[in-house]
Amino acid sequence: MKTTASRPSDLVSTALALDQEFGRFERLADELDRLDVETENGLAQAAKVLGHFSDAGEKIGVNIEALAETLGQARARAEKAAERVAVRAERVRQRREESDRIHERFRLLGEMVHKVSSALGDLQRARKDGRFTDQEFKSIAGSLPEIGTNLSVLAEEARKVEAEAQAANLKSLVKEADSMAQSLVSAKSKLQVFSDGAASLVAGH
Repeated sequence: MKTTASRPSDLVSTALALDQEFGRFERLADELDRLDVETENGLAQAAKVLGHFSDAGEKIGVNIEALAETLGQARARAEKAAERVAVRAERVRQRREESDRIHERFRLLGEMVHKVSSALGDLQRARKDGRFTDQEFKSIAGSLPEIGTNLSVLAEEARKVEAEAQAANLKSLVKEADSMAQSLVSAKSKLQVFSDGAASLVAGH
């Protein structure tokens, strides 16, 4: 049962009712102490108080039983809530592991992409600066198709990571993987232009 600001829970209501009966019980005891039972009027008043005292005692017993029952219900609700929390906690753990796995795969892929991209950038700068002999350039030109294949494989892997992230509802990673895949496709296109130029130079020698 839900607790609202205007209506206390059964547990609170029962506890308050018991507390009120305890308070009444103590007030009756105090009243009985003050009465002079040696007088006729005091004796009559004491008899009435004792009647109320007996009634209060019975109500305390009833309220104690009600509180025990309410506590049992509250404990049952708490146990059910704990079971729900345990189920959700397990799901949180699974999601965390899934997220960590996909992010780690993306991180490793990023390292591979960085290495290939750096190598390609160095190659382009070196050629532009004329740091290769014709023989060296011919050797490098022969490896360009393999680099292109690697870029294609990496782009495909990026798309797989993107698909996994999409299935796992990892939106930020979906964007990052998509951006990586597009960058790899662009890098392959640039490599193709460079490769075509290299092939022409090699053919001319």
